[in-house]
Formats: sequence, structure tokens, C-alpha cells
Amino acid sequence: MELTEGTGGRVIQADEPEIERKSEIQRLINDLLHEYELFYRPKDLKHDGAFHRIVLLGPNRVSRIDAQSGYYAPAR
Repeated sequence: MELTEGTGGRVIQADEPEIERKSEIQRLINDLLHEYELFYRPKDLKHDGAFHRIVLLGPNRVSRIDAQSGYYAPAR
């Protein structure tokens, strides 16, 4: 689950009750139907190969945003 938290994904456990798995799959389908792509490039991009955290805040009408917690800057 650590991997999914860092990448904005989610885990559906095979040993969960069928109704819970179906509910999670339906939630995933709904999310994919309402998916947006956002591109971000910081003004002061450092080419250090390090991980940089970001925080994405949406308008009040958005109840949940699934996003990566940061990015790895390209190294030169």
C-alpha cells in the first residue's frame, strides 16, 4: 500500500468480500470517467535528480484529488 499512496493509486485486495471489491472497482470506473490531466513545471526547476514534494489544492467543490505527492527532478 505504500507504493499506491505515493503514486496516487489504490489497492483492491483479492481476499476482500466480493461486494467490497465490486464497490472499489465501481469507484475506480467513476474516477476514470472524471479524470483530468494536470502538468506542472516549477519556475525554479533544479536539475538535481532529487524528489520534490508538491501539494495540489483544488476548488471547494472538489471532494477528493488523487495525485502523486511529488516528482523527481531531471538530473543533468
